[in-house]
Amino acid sequence: MAETESFLRSISPLIRQQMLIDKTKRQYVNDPAQWAFDMLGVELWSKQREIAEAVRSQRRVAVAAGHGVGKSFVAGVIALWWWDTHPMSEDETFVATTAPSKSQVDLIWANIRIFHNKMKLRYDQGIIDHYLPGYITGDNKYKLKNGQTLGEGRKPPDNRSDIAFQGRHATYLLAIGDEAVGLTDGFLNALEVIAVNEKNVVLLLANPTDPSCAMARLWPDPEGRGGNPDWTLIHISVLDNPLNTKEEGWERYLNTGMSDEAFIASAKIRYGGEDDPRYIARVLGQWAWDNGVGLFPEEVIAKSMRTMVVPDAEAPNIRFGVDVARMGVDATQVYECQDGWVWTVDEETWEPKENTGVAGLVIRYVDSWRKVPVTSFDEKNLGSAQRIDKLARDFNVGVVNIDAGGGLGAGLFDSIHALAEQDPNTTRNYYMFEVFGGDVKNVDRRSFLNLRAMMFSELKRRMAMGEIDLDEDDKDLLDELRGIRAKVINGSVLQIESKEDMKNRGAKSPDRADAVWYSTLDSLGVANQPQIGDTYGFEPQDFVETEYEFYRGSAFGW
Repeated sequence: MAETESFLRSISPLIRQQMLIDKTKRQYVNDPAQWAFDMLGVELWSKQREIAEAVRSQRRVAVAAGHGVGKSFVAGVIALWWWDTHPMSEDETFVATTAPSKSQVDLIWANIRIFHNKMKLRYDQGIIDHYLPGYITGDNKYKLKNGQTLGEGRKPPDNRSDIAFQGRHATYLLAIGDEAVGLTDGFLNALEVIAVNEKNVVLLLANPTDPSCAMARLWPDPEGRGGNPDWTLIHISVLDNPLNTKEEGWERYLNTGMSDEAFIASAKIRYGGEDDPRYIARVLGQWAWDNGVGLFPEEVIAKSMRTMVVPDAEAPNIRFGVDVARMGVDATQVYECQDGWVWTVDEETWEPKENTGVAGLVIRYVDSWRKVPVTSFDEKNLGSAQRIDKLARDFNVGVVNIDAGGGLGAGLFDSIHALAEQDPNTTRNYYMFEVFGGDVKNVDRRSFLNLRAMMFSELKRRMAMGEIDLDEDDKDLLDELRGIRAKVINGSVLQIESKEDMKNRGAKSPDRADAVWYSTLDSLGVANQPQIGDTYGFEPQDFVETEYEFYRGSAFGW
């Protein structure tokens, strides 16, 4: 008996301490903003508090927000609040996050790591009475030392979004979809499927860049049709954030990466005014329902970001696409395109796993410059001709496709040709071709206005098929793709908005996007066409499948 009493006395302080901790947690379960301030030393601004309070009281919350307003930041705060104010057991409490690409998943978990470490530091400093136990793994899992997993972030395998978190249930489950504008219906359904009881919550966050996406259908259209009444809908404009409204305490948000007045002014110039869909989405945080048709849906862009194409070492050539600057504000852009094979990836390490046998293209930014002469051998300011020639040699390219539609490209083309004549000891080992976006040769005029329309359509088709690997860090390119408008004329003909029309409405020319489609042109086939004096033999069946039929297969799928 004495030993029992002694044992109870020894553990009673620990029991009292744990009771106090539990009391602390209970007082915050209905006040996530106060929890953030007391436990993390983070003061949420008004719209962030609105999101946190909606998650506290509603089962379905969707947030359409402008750029740089702290939506991924507040999602990380909410995740820690959720764990700290609910039972620490994987059967009872779980946080599942997803996003179209791994790097987007990583963004929330980078915030979670920072807050987890900050909470431990504040505990060590005696500021708070407890911290979250366990650790955050490199593959985005929150684990306790006993092996239980209380949270996970992952990008579901392509074409299997229905099994994103299959079998994962908990009494208190929070499912977060970040950059949800790029999530398919399957992605969203996968989140809702695991959030089945009244204490489960789904939170979606995104820049509302694509009004045709699954998330946009949660909102009613401008006429009030559609929408989903089960969801609490929140808009956040950049104009609302504390740097612009100067709400109380706004100074603490200086130098935090939040979008400020300078961003707004730059966006007006970059996007050509306040009526551009990208301005409406990225600044105002609204869906641009009636502002032109974007050719590249967000879902298609997201798919290209998570497609992995491994270059084929035996592929015949690497191609450059060069869009030539025409004005001082524009830059000459160079992109490379390599043939390869689509590979599946390890969802944990993002390493290639298996060759699918599907042919694909990997497209990457190479270089850009502005305000340089067409030709110059000055090492401090090389001319465009010298730069392109050097890059082509350094990258060992087989083809350089140069924009010649505006006239300046023709002069650049001739200047590069002249380099070999100026140096007889130099042999150019790549082919060069002039590209005219308005060309109509080999174009099905019943489907496409010109070569530019056909090639952009083909790029979109292959992106949607998971055959194009774009760099998800190439934000400027992805944003240009989002801004390309298209329309159908004469009932069936696809027309892409011209660069001139874009500039007339004040928008920036999509130079990177044009360089990309130039790079996809397999012009080497032109170089290998029969020449005068060559003799060839053909079988009659070689002519059964015409070029017309091939291009008819490049439907733009509207």
